[in-house]
Amino acid sequence: MTLLVIFLIGIAEIISIGELHSVLGTLNLVLLYIVTTIIGAAFLLFQYPKYRPHINKLDNAEVSEDIKEKIEASTLSPREAAKLRHFAFSAIFYMACLLVAVPGIITDIIGILLVIPYISNYIIKKKINTTFKGFTAENE
Repeated sequence: MTLLVIFLIGIAEIISIGELHSVLGTLNLVLLYIVTTIIGAAFLLFQYPKYRPHINKLDNAEVSEDIKEKIEASTLSPREAAKLRHFAFSAIFYMACLLVAVPGIITDIIGILLVIPYISNYIIKKKINTTFKGFTAENE
């Protein structure tokens, strides 16, 4: 599924390059890429303080080796679930940084959307609720 999403994003990016090149021309397209990357980087920098506590807690956290088994068995302690949530927020932020760094308008938009607090909370709550029925994740 993940490879399919990456493939579809790549195809959409190629299609958008062709369409935008025919409308804007090469120089304007390159300038548009530079501008969207700068806007995306500025937005990530603006959102970093909201993700910094999760990244700092992740750096200091020790996650046990059998966490995958505990996830599959839905037997995580609240402390381990909190560590997992910090990991999820950190992963979303790093993924957004990677998407903004990749040249392209669609990847920049997806990267910016990922770090909007409402969207990242929704993604994490949905995944946690799917994995652990009744468990809710609150953003600190």
